[in-house]
Amino acid sequence: MFKLTTSIVLLFLTLCLLESADSKKNTFAIQWPVGVCRGANKPTSKCNIPKINTWTIHGLWPSTRKTPFNIDPLLSIRKKLDALWPDVTSNNNPRFWSHEWVNHGVYYNHMLEYFKKNLKLIEDYQLFQILQRGGITPSNTKTYTLAQVNKAVFRKVDKKVNVRCADNNNKLLQEIRICLDDQYTATVDCDGTSNCNPDKLTTFILYLVLTLCLLETSYGQNTFAIQWPVGVCKSANKQTSQCNIPRRNTWTIHGLWPPVTKTPTSVAFSVNPLATIRAQLNALWPDVTGNKNPGFWSHEWGKHGVYYQFKTQNQLLEFFTTNLNLINGYQLYTVLQRGGITPSNTKTYTLAQVNSAVSGAVRANVNVRCANNNLNVLQEIRVCFDAQYTTTVNCGGKSNCGAQVYYYAS
Repeated sequence: MFKLTTSIVLLFLTLCLLESADSKKNTFAIQWPVGVCRGANKPTSKCNIPKINTWTIHGLWPSTRKTPFNIDPLLSIRKKLDALWPDVTSNNNPRFWSHEWVNHGVYYNHMLEYFKKNLKLIEDYQLFQILQRGGITPSNTKTYTLAQVNKAVFRKVDKKVNVRCADNNNKLLQEIRICLDDQYTATVDCDGTSNCNPDKLTTFILYLVLTLCLLETSYGQNTFAIQWPVGVCKSANKQTSQCNIPRRNTWTIHGLWPPVTKTPTSVAFSVNPLATIRAQLNALWPDVTGNKNPGFWSHEWGKHGVYYQFKTQNQLLEFFTTNLNLINGYQLYTVLQRGGITPSNTKTYTLAQVNSAVSGAVRANVNVRCANNNLNVLQEIRVCFDAQYTTTVNCGGKSNCGAQVYYYAS
């Protein structure tokens, strides 16, 4: 019996994955983000993985007018798109959506309706649950046959689907394509055959890898994420000597995440306007694991900073200066120390102790975050603000930490 390495069929969105609508049929491609990431030869820590156990959209490809992509009509559904249609490998969601619209969506009738239809379809076809009912769940060791995957999905779809493996590894399950009629209401049999290699699947196993990823979400609030560099380094399975750790006893900036309530600014990231504060940014906003500070700042600007409510024309300088003001205003090392919490490689603290120390100091509930691959390693604390960033407010969301946490010293 042929086996494929359980890396559930990812509706993989890298521009190197051939996007080909199934013959003349309307094709909806759904991807398993971890499989997409593995197909791009990246560790999951370097990819934009959404919430756990979620298959995401690759795209809806109609079978047959050119309207340029514009994100403005999508603001009402932006949060859902970010969650269910992420650019897994490059972490540039709008660019991914633009690519799918230009290459496929333009043949649909209306931009907003096209993206809404994708969201409706991904909700209709919950592949994680569908595969789970067929006895197929993520595992780093267990294997499944291609026939098992096809059978599990067929039970729900009642038509033939097209299971796809990574182009650079035809034993790595990455994507499942479902075909629909002209009204997108009924499934039809997909044409074509799987590109998975049955002859070698018995020796090279496809892994359905399930990895928790730190999800950057503002919960509709102005969220300021402050990270403990040693915890960040530990979560990347690195020694502190391999990481960009700033001066001792310093918490650093992860980012300021405004809610998506306006059209993003068109100002592109550049380090030139930041020359006057560059030294402070290097000290207080380092790329801990990659040691590429400007790349980290560019990521945070492109994903979050563009939604900041600007008051000046110097938008880049204004946003990054606000981050520096906030990190200087919330000295978490001192705050925790006053609560009897200091870094240690052996001692643990309760989550309640951490919450009490910080919430008491900022006078609002915070969101304590731990490493996704070890929910006992303190990594980040998020503080939430009003629209003027002058008053703290209670953060939404729940901590992902265990009851006891390590606040590692090294």
